[in-house]
Amino acid sequence: MQRLVLFLLCSLFGAQSVMVQSTAAVPMVSFGPNPVVAAGSSPHSATTRALLGPLATSQEPPFPAESHLPTDLRSRLAEAASDSTLEAWQRDFMLEVARHGAEGTTWSEITPAGTPPSARSEPTAIFDPVRDRMVVFAGNCGPFSCSDVWALSLAGNPAWSEITPPGSPPFGGYGHAAIYDPVRDRMVVFGGYDFISYRNDVWALSLAGSPAWSELTPAGTAPSARYAPAAIYDPVRDRMVVFGGADDLSNHNDVWALSLAGSPAWSELTPAGTPPSVRYAPAAIYDPVRDRMVMFGGRDISNHNDVWALSLAGSPAWSEITPAGTPPSARREHTAIYDPVRDRMVVFGGWDDISYRNDVRALEWGSPVSVAQDLPKRRQLGAPRPNPSRGEVTVDFELVETARVVLDVFDAQGRRVKGIADRWFTAGRHVSTWRGDNDRGHALGSGVYFIRMQVGRYEATRRMVRVQ
Repeated sequence: MQRLVLFLLCSLFGAQSVMVQSTAAVPMVSFGPNPVVAAGSSPHSATTRALLGPLATSQEPPFPAESHLPTDLRSRLAEAASDSTLEAWQRDFMLEVARHGAEGTTWSEITPAGTPPSARSEPTAIFDPVRDRMVVFAGNCGPFSCSDVWALSLAGNPAWSEITPPGSPPFGGYGHAAIYDPVRDRMVVFGGYDFISYRNDVWALSLAGSPAWSELTPAGTAPSARYAPAAIYDPVRDRMVVFGGADDLSNHNDVWALSLAGSPAWSELTPAGTPPSVRYAPAAIYDPVRDRMVMFGGRDISNHNDVWALSLAGSPAWSEITPAGTPPSARREHTAIYDPVRDRMVVFGGWDDISYRNDVRALEWGSPVSVAQDLPKRRQLGAPRPNPSRGEVTVDFELVETARVVLDVFDAQGRRVKGIADRWFTAGRHVSTWRGDNDRGHALGSGVYFIRMQVGRYEATRRMVRVQ
């Protein structure tokens, strides 16, 4: 079960608490003035550990009546948790979700061991899925600019530790954009403000072994120096996509791509359609089901609460999304994640020119869209999990009737590398696994892969990232 980590850019001075919000299978972690929360009790509670005995023999654990999850979903979680190849925290967390359900999500503060970073606002952070930790860089530390790096371990008992990479670090400051590059196992940082000037340099922090900073010198014309742009990692095209930001003279609504394979290079994207207005400090996520960037809020002369989608396949194009329901208040300096379990965008916090916010809002999509053709109702391919993955991947699918199912894995060049299944399945939900190997049983390297399901003339594809 995948953890996604969220670092709150809108934190206030004088706070060093950490908070986690659990939205069923996806906890959200923040560092700053507002505490961190988790739904229900700890995933490592005695009650949960007591359930591991039955699961060792693939027996279904007892479910309390108070669980809000549907019975079939609770059973699927319990079945998946019986996989002996999962790590202990994964089994514990899946069982805790099955027991307590997705509703009734609450905030609760956690108190990590170790010396925490100093209080600060507008740092940048990424989730390191290989080491199950949050990595924090720089921030506004009051009258001074920080350039330190910290790690918050998330497995077991959370703990802070400072990372001291050798070599010359970036200048620091605040308002950077950062992504996790899963193919090269590193954090990539762009732009920001260093208390003297706006920046457009690019730095990489390697995470394997002894972390080290290195400055990247991409080819091509770089974006202008700027503060508080939005950025995502595009796993299909192995690149960082940057939108907007601000400098002394103006706000921006341009879009740039930094290719990461081989020798990095900048290129400006010129999407079709009417773009969002110029702005800084929006929040953006990558929607892997629809292969697009989704952006919410930000500010130019006033705050916004509009939602925009930038399609990334083929010729990129902007389109405004007009969701039903009551939208969040207009804001900037908030943060967001993609929740793959419920296929939605989750937004937290921000500044609305009156007060700092601590509300949590979810933007629900419509039915998932496959790469090739939408499947009929109940004939669907689930999202691979965990994603990114460094080991075995679980793939579930659902059939409305008995049918022959072909599950294959393709690499980024379109080559078939592994057959997962090719047989008849009965109606209902099924779970298959892929161990990250090819047809000869050899482990595949880091990179982007595609899992394709074919049922007669219908097909659906899911993307995933493998890391080592």
